[in-house]
Amino acid sequence: MDVKTRSSRATTLMELLVASSVMFIVFAGVALVLFKGMSYLRSNQSALDAQRGAMLTLNSISREVERTNMRFIYGQDGGVSFADPFGGKEDLANGITSGFQSDPLQGTLLWQRYIGYYVDNVTHNLYRRECRYNEVFATSRTTPPPAGPDVCQAPGTPPLNVTWWANETARPAHLISSDVAVFKASTEDVNDKFGVKVGSVLNVTLEMGDPAKNNYNHYWFKLQTQFSPRNSD
Repeated sequence: MDVKTRSSRATTLMELLVASSVMFIVFAGVALVLFKGMSYLRSNQSALDAQRGAMLTLNSISREVERTNMRFIYGQDGGVSFADPFGGKEDLANGITSGFQSDPLQGTLLWQRYIGYYVDNVTHNLYRRECRYNEVFATSRTTPPPAGPDVCQAPGTPPLNVTWWANETARPAHLISSDVAVFKASTEDVNDKFGVKVGSVLNVTLEMGDPAKNNYNHYWFKLQTQFSPRNSD
């Protein structure tokens, strides 16, 4: 009589280790894909936030620059200064009237303040400061000193360049935008086809992020635009 024997095959330790290794490799690949996807989403979100901030920055500058006169704008690498006839927040104690003031005899606008935008190269932040016109200049508010080599400078007064604005710690600095790599402003004459000057514009270049795309941030873009003040010559 033949006796049939049944043999049950057990899972060996080696097979468990091989299966675990395969599962680990699969899970590691899935985790890497998820990690890369989350990093990509975070980078895109940061870039979108920076783009919105850049557009708001240029809109803010545009609203203020359009009220000035090209003769009173000074642009340079890192900042821009300009006279403003609009008083902003009313401060009668300091001679600031909300809205515009005009000379009652001549009917011309009175320049109430100077505004400066500048970049802090350490923090990569763009700041805005302002000062009352009569704090800096003793001349008539109907005729601010023109811009140029003296940077809107009246005799005996400090130049309103990037360094001046950055050092004016007594005046509050308002954060306008972060992650600013480059901010440039320059004036340019506009000529017709015959070479005759027909106006002037302010060129502004704003670069956000870092071209190297290092760990500081993972995006970079550049915006360039032109502003033409209403009071252009």
